[in-house]
Amino acid sequence: MKPARYYTLAVAFTIMSLTISGQTNATEVPKESKLYKEIVKTNNVELCNIYLAEYPQSKKVEMVKSVKERQEFITAYSIAAEKFSDTALRSYINNYPEGTYKQQAVDAIEVAAWQNAYSTNTIDSYQKYLNEYPQGKASKLAKDKLEQLK
Repeated sequence: MKPARYYTLAVAFTIMSLTISGQTNATEVPKESKLYKEIVKTNNVELCNIYLAEYPQSKKVEMVKSVKERQEFITAYSIAAEKFSDTALRSYINNYPEGTYKQQAVDAIEVAAWQNAYSTNTIDSYQKYLNEYPQGKASKLAKDKLEQLK
C-alpha cells in the first residue's frame, strides 16, 4: 500500500466522496481502475493530476491527459465568456502550446477582446481592439463604431 499523500482540499473531498461511496478507503489513493473510472465519470482535473502522479506508466495516461486538457480548456473558455477576460485562455495556451484546442482558444481571445470593446463602448476600447486585431472578425464593426463615436 502506498503511503497517504497530501493533496489540495478539492482532491481530499473527492477522495472522501469515493470513500463514503465505498470505492476506496480514506488513507490511500484509489486503485488505478477505480480512479480511471471516476475520471471518465466526472472529468475532474484534480483526479487527473492524482492519476498522472500515481500511475505515470499506465497505458491510460494519454487519455487522462486528454481529459485534463479538455477540462482546462472548457474552464478557461467559460471564464472568458463570463468575464470578457482572456487571462484563463492565455494561460491555457501557455500550458498547452500545441494543445488540441489552441485555435479555439486563440479565436475566443479575440471574441473576448471584441466583447470587452463593445461593452465598454469607447473610442479607446475600439481602437485597442483594432490595434490588436486589425484584420479581426469584428474589425469592420469596430471601425464603424469608432466613426459613430467620433
